[in-house]
Amino acid sequence: MTDAAGIISEAQEDLRRTLADVPAWRAFCRARDQAGARGHIHQELIPTPAGEKYTDVEIAAYWPYAITATQRFGYRLDSVDSFAADGSLWLMIGDRVDTTLTDAEQDRRFLNAVGKIIAGLAALAVAVNQAEHYIAVTGIEMPEPPVRGHPDDDPEKKGEEIMAMLLIQWGTAQ
Repeated sequence: MTDAAGIISEAQEDLRRTLADVPAWRAFCRARDQAGARGHIHQELIPTPAGEKYTDVEIAAYWPYAITATQRFGYRLDSVDSFAADGSLWLMIGDRVDTTLTDAEQDRRFLNAVGKIIAGLAALAVAVNQAEHYIAVTGIEMPEPPVRGHPDDDPEKKGEEIMAMLLIQWGTAQ
């Protein structure tokens, strides 16, 4: 994979690094360390299927997952001789639906996990942690409720996955 270089790619990489260090994310994806947690965080998309569609085995290997993607980027003059970068990243978090639970129980468990992940991101992403190359978060939103679906948008499998989209606003330290 090509290394992150430049402000836009580095912001995505900083989000991946920060998320991999969030204890709630590690618990959610059952990872023991940062490397294991990063294995569940993808840039832009989950890897493409080997065939025309994902096999059940391929999908099972990706769940749970997070995907980072750039939503907006800006570079603005913040003083007479200095520019500051800011932007928004999408953070999509998805997991397999537990069919032993009611829809309400599934939604509550998923929202509990996402809420803990948001709190963990906020805790790590404060200015004091910038030396660790964590992303400088200025806001986190979940603009819409979680949705059910399937990576192939297969109507027969719709509802096998639950996913939330978070909008992560960031800015360079002043």
